[in-house]
Amino acid sequence: MNRKKIIIALTLLILMVIIIGEFFCRLYLGLGDPLLTVKHPTIEYMNAPSTSGSRFGNHYSFNTYGMRSDEIPSEKQDGTLRMLVMGDSIVHASGHVDQSELTTTILQRQLAQNTDHLKVEVYNIAASSWGPPNLLAYTKEFGTFNADISIIVLNQVDLYDHPSFGPLNPKSHITEKPLSALWEFTTRYLYYKI
Repeated sequence: MNRKKIIIALTLLILMVIIIGEFFCRLYLGLGDPLLTVKHPTIEYMNAPSTSGSRFGNHYSFNTYGMRSDEIPSEKQDGTLRMLVMGDSIVHASGHVDQSELTTTILQRQLAQNTDHLKVEVYNIAASSWGPPNLLAYTKEFGTFNADISIIVLNQVDLYDHPSFGPLNPKSHITEKPLSALWEFTTRYLYYKI
């Protein structure tokens, strides 16, 4: 085999490995479409508003207020029970839980089945590692959406978390989509393991 044929064969082999690796990482591992975080001047950070996608085979969706919920109507209709469930990663559930299996989604479904005369709306206002100051800042920024009930869920660690407003940790708070699923696997998972 002459040198030119070897270079062509190696190039094709590398391209094939990259393409197969991309498909494997995207379709089998569910990488390439992370939940995004944006910095905020008073809240510190929040979920990127109006984003949706699939992570580890689980669907996620954030409305215009960065809630992991359907869009919230600005006017609450009569006969509606509106509930806000606010918290940290427990409520947020990251990309490891499908939108249909969130505690807030299940709660809304169950309450709707058991209340014939009320329309029930349950909204998920949470982000990983949010503490009371983040929740207070979110409420000051966006209000309470005329909610009838608010439930706050925090774990012991985040209960004492105070905003630093410093740079976000790229491993826990992703701010932009990776170049590809294979790139994310290599830089976010494989690199840290090695």
